[in-house]
Amino acid sequence: MGAVAALALALTGCTAPADGPSGPRFVTPPLVHLTSVLWPIPLELVGVMPGGRLRIAASLTTARGTWRSSATYTTPASGILDLASARPQLAPFEQPDSAGLFWSLDGPDLPGTALATQWMHETLPVTLTAFDADRVVARHTFALQGLADGLRPHTLYTRDFTGAGPTPPPHETHEDQPVARFWSATSVERPATPAVLMFDDPSPGASSDFTAPLLARFGASVLVLPVSAAPDGVRASSVVDSTTVDDALTWLDAQEGIDAAHVFAYGTGVSEPLAAWAATRFPTRLHGLFAAAGAPQLLCLPSGRTAPAFEDGAGLPCRVAPGPASAASVLPLDAVTGPVVLACGGRDTLVSSACAGQSALAAARGVRAGDSIQSPALAGHAVTVPPGLPIALPEDGEGADSSGGGEPAGDGARPGGVLERGGADRAAGGAHVRRLVDGSVPRRRGVLRAVAVLAVVTAALAGCAAVRVGGPRFVVPTNPAGVWEGERISLADLPPGQRVLVTASVRSSGRWSSQAVFAAPPDGEVDLARQAPVQASYSGVDPMGLFWTMRNATGSAATSDETWGGATLSIDLAATVDGVRVAGTRIQRVGLAASAPAVAVAEDGFSADYFAPVQRSEGLRPAVLVLDGTDPGTPTGVLAAATLSAMGYPALDLSTYGAGQLEPRRTVPAERLLAALAWLKTRPGVDDARVFVMGTSRGAALALWLAVAHPGLVYGAIAPGGTTGVVCPSPVPSPAITVAGAWVPCVTGTTDVEPASVLDLGRVRGPLVLGCAGRDEQLVNGCAWMAEAARRRPARPGDTYVTAAGASHLFYTPPYSPLNLPEDATAQATERGREAVWRAIADALSEPSSVPSG
Repeated sequence: MGAVAALALALTGCTAPADGPSGPRFVTPPLVHLTSVLWPIPLELVGVMPGGRLRIAASLTTARGTWRSSATYTTPASGILDLASARPQLAPFEQPDSAGLFWSLDGPDLPGTALATQWMHETLPVTLTAFDADRVVARHTFALQGLADGLRPHTLYTRDFTGAGPTPPPHETHEDQPVARFWSATSVERPATPAVLMFDDPSPGASSDFTAPLLARFGASVLVLPVSAAPDGVRASSVVDSTTVDDALTWLDAQEGIDAAHVFAYGTGVSEPLAAWAATRFPTRLHGLFAAAGAPQLLCLPSGRTAPAFEDGAGLPCRVAPGPASAASVLPLDAVTGPVVLACGGRDTLVSSACAGQSALAAARGVRAGDSIQSPALAGHAVTVPPGLPIALPEDGEGADSSGGGEPAGDGARPGGVLERGGADRAAGGAHVRRLVDGSVPRRRGVLRAVAVLAVVTAALAGCAAVRVGGPRFVVPTNPAGVWEGERISLADLPPGQRVLVTASVRSSGRWSSQAVFAAPPDGEVDLARQAPVQASYSGVDPMGLFWTMRNATGSAATSDETWGGATLSIDLAATVDGVRVAGTRIQRVGLAASAPAVAVAEDGFSADYFAPVQRSEGLRPAVLVLDGTDPGTPTGVLAAATLSAMGYPALDLSTYGAGQLEPRRTVPAERLLAALAWLKTRPGVDDARVFVMGTSRGAALALWLAVAHPGLVYGAIAPGGTTGVVCPSPVPSPAITVAGAWVPCVTGTTDVEPASVLDLGRVRGPLVLGCAGRDEQLVNGCAWMAEAARRRPARPGDTYVTAAGASHLFYTPPYSPLNLPEDATAQATERGREAVWRAIADALSEPSSVPSG
């Protein structure tokens, strides 16, 4: 006996005779509650002749009529036909599907009440029969329980919504009318739930009789407001007032067990515009939105003059008919703070512009975390009917490709072997079977998961259950993160072997974007920190490549330190496979303006900007005196000091480009540097025994001189991008530094690197961080200056010498942004240099003191 069959028998509590059962037989565990394709069942036919062709027929008979379906299979060599993995030769479905014979049942059309009663509330006996030619070889009857079995809604009346008033109407009088229905999802195991405010869609299968209990099964309580449909099935024929919506939300707020912070609007078909309007009208009370198969604008009632939605007694603007959809013409969803789930069928013949409308809604809103749009190309209008139900499947002209040919009549063409419509039995080669066999109906199932997406999102947001959302998704462990921090970004559950286009975009002084293409490995996970792209504007593994490669659509360079350092940015990530967006999220990069505020300092002898860490440390912290370089328009000192503060280190910026700051192109009095240093040492939280000095470009030499000349005051030095000796200002030689008005010796020009020109960096007691760029356009022999300094200084803990081969001059600014990166091939090398320099800075500042205490 096969292992699966043995397990199935064990689960059923059945025992086989000692010598094992003989002959073909169906085996499956007992069908648990809710037996639909939401919970696919294991179903096998075992003990059959290998290589034979079998037809499996399903039938259901109730007082309302008989429903049938069938599928033909070839038995594999194992003699076990597993319907979850076997592809049928002739069936209403083309892919392996253990539940296919159930959802493809075909029979009499039922009126609305009977339809809901049979398929949602009753337990149905479905019999499966296996035929070998005309001979019955196996038979089994399953009891299928309805999705709403055991669930009953509570009717709400006018007095329930107005009961807080002084004179509520008498109960169940002509003044006290039914106004809503409520499906509760609370239980002992689930005392608090999110909620859905549903604007009812009266179409068969999509109405609240079907969808509300499904959402309740998923863990969301549902309040249903009635909506009537016009004969065209496109527009509503009833009016909803904002007061009614407000009363409904107030009622929900008052209910125990409802998480009022996670209430979603829901509307499909004629009700989609009403749900979208409510979400925009009450953005602080409705957290998210599910909308499908309708128009993206309010449509007037059939008279063409009356609006379907009123605010303060006045009708809102509405369209007589669905018009061209654009981001400017649809209901604005940008104020909706939570997830927005949109769905449509690509072959919706009732609302032919449904997918264009959903795309316009999504485009106007922009990419948000948790958002989803489901738009299968071959689906019809009824995309929100709960899956697993043989209701509202597309007819020949809708959601089907009628151009394909069917299989010739054979075993599957016998009576009961094909689906029937209105009692008409059609041949296997007929249009109806062709519609089913070509795969158009099974493809509808992809969009049906949109209902499940909403339920899972609401449950997860409310903390009701630890639910893992299926399908491709971004995984960002740290969000938000600071602009000075790296990110770990990955994509999970991608189709293996497919290429995925990952894009990043942000709007700040224009639109900036980047992209990279990755090949999904066998496990379906693309980790940007471990995998190199197959196509991108950077090469190799780079977890932050999408950030620093961002470019403006106009081609302008990134030169604003306010945008790329100070500001908090919302960056949208999207993943696309074969032109279809499969995942998206938004990450926040917290700017330095919020993380490292500055205080202007005006003291005797100097003026500067002080950056104190926002989060205070328990103990004393190293501090940094920052000296800027001479690069016009690049206030690297301000950016460096703010970044150091965000990392947790107090920093005083003696910057060229702040008001009243020192001007490095002229002589610098040492007394100004010493005054700033003394002030910094007295700040609260500063470890006065571990004060560093940092300088870049020409400021590097100033920093090194201060550390060498005053080793008792300066602990360590950070000096990338400059000389390691004091160079006289040019073109006219003058002192670079003076002490009490006297010149500090300096060399003329940077070309010749003589040992005597290099400062004695052995006098610096603590860590030293130096760096040079291989393609420095301002200091072409910077690496020679650094090499000579390293040769003369004994190795010390925390010392780092960064050689940024191929990088340009500004390789020392903070990483992870396109700020002042060159447009040529040196960009990536420059970014690599930035990462290396700032990694070295962090290591040096965190290095324990190498100076003996006492």
